[in-house]
Amino acid sequence: MVTFSPFISLSKQLVDEICPEELKTTSQMVAMASYFGIAGILSFILSGIIAEKCGIIMVMNFAGAVGLLGFAATIIYHLRYYKDAEKVSKSVTQKNLDPLKNLQISNID
Repeated sequence: MVTFSPFISLSKQLVDEICPEELKTTSQMVAMASYFGIAGILSFILSGIIAEKCGIIMVMNFAGAVGLLGFAATIIYHLRYYKDAEKVSKSVTQKNLDPLKNLQISNID
């Protein structure tokens, strides 16, 4: 975690230095997307489209809404499925299913 921020900052500087002026923004997007994968490519493209059409404030609002949606989905998942997982865990523990209990070791000379 400590090295990720300097890595991103230095890579942005490097890309800015070696790219032609007309390709700086595209080069920054490709470099960052290569670090973050397909999701990075799609999010950078979508962010650029929204920023051009609606402004940077709308991009920030959209990103916040997507983040809240993901958070809500996590909470709903947890409330819906965690109780079931807890029940299964308790039933397995109560049955005392020990995988090593039935293990037979033969003495090989």
